[in-house]
Amino acid sequence: TFSGDCALLIVLTVDSPVVTKFAQLLSGRVDLIPQAVADRLAFLQSRAPPMSPQEVEAALCRCYGEDRSHLFASFDMRPLAVGTVAQVHRAHLASSGEPVAVKIVKRGMRKGLDRYLFLLRMLSRLGVFGRSKVARLRVEHVTMMFRQQTDLNLEAASMQAMQREAQRHRVRREDRCHVPDFPQAYSLFTMENILVMDLIDDCVSLQDFLAKPSVPVKVMLARVGRIFYRSVMMDGLLHCDMHPGNIMVRPEFGRIVLLDFGLVGELTESERVALVAFHLASVSNEFVFAAEIFVENFVADVDGRLSDEDVRIRCLVSLGPVFGAHFGEFGGWDFVGFSVDLERVLKEFDVGVTSA
Repeated sequence: TFSGDCALLIVLTVDSPVVTKFAQLLSGRVDLIPQAVADRLAFLQSRAPPMSPQEVEAALCRCYGEDRSHLFASFDMRPLAVGTVAQVHRAHLASSGEPVAVKIVKRGMRKGLDRYLFLLRMLSRLGVFGRSKVARLRVEHVTMMFRQQTDLNLEAASMQAMQREAQRHRVRREDRCHVPDFPQAYSLFTMENILVMDLIDDCVSLQDFLAKPSVPVKVMLARVGRIFYRSVMMDGLLHCDMHPGNIMVRPEFGRIVLLDFGLVGELTESERVALVAFHLASVSNEFVFAAEIFVENFVADVDGRLSDEDVRIRCLVSLGPVFGAHFGEFGGWDFVGFSVDLERVLKEFDVGVTSA
């Protein structure tokens, strides 16, 4: 039978980079769409065709002019990596000969984004999606998030902000492996559509490193968790795209390098206070209280299911053991395991987290 989820699936199978990006977001949110729909969308994860050399040349000309010899001694038209929004090329600076990575936004992304999100908004208002829970995504919020990814000036600023905060922690701590490294952005060469930064070529992906680790896996996962939560709680900066593909590792000592700062959010003071209170309750073994803080501040209950006192109590009781299992002991902390267990409980009560 036809349903709102079927309508969503049809809309998301249109061949477009913007559609691919939106489908990637939804495919990981089984709290919003059925698992079967998420599985059907998963194939879009790898469907990101590169720009042609002619399109890359046109993009460079629009930003730098036809003569770029004073900027780049060489520029490889073959992309190092291809994403749905942008792709990355290797180049060498003319001034120093240093190798750099040049990230270029694909042509037409912003116009395509505006048109497609307008279509989604209209279909939603007409009731085409019925009572589909995709309404939780808040189209306006998603629009802002995607537009942020197409402005590489913003990405460079976010990268530099996280780098400045991390540097303060590096000064205070002797164990520098718990502080990530970052590419260095070249601000003079960076524009809205092009970002020039250090080329990170002495690293492997986190996934590859964990397959053949030189540092214990639990230690590496604890480092990732510590980096994430210190950035959120102490610095108020949230890397919203911190998946394994954006976490690289220097193999010799297990130093972590973060990439892709197109989605970096800032937490309000009240959000940071709530997060600190949640963790204090957790490490004090007050797990039901921690669940209350978490539900009050970080759970999106669009349908008002938790307004029923009995349902709310059952949710708190179910979340308590999750926090107890992952925060009850000090030492190696499994960030991935915690996320999986948390999602399982939230899905059981048909609610989600407050982030898009």
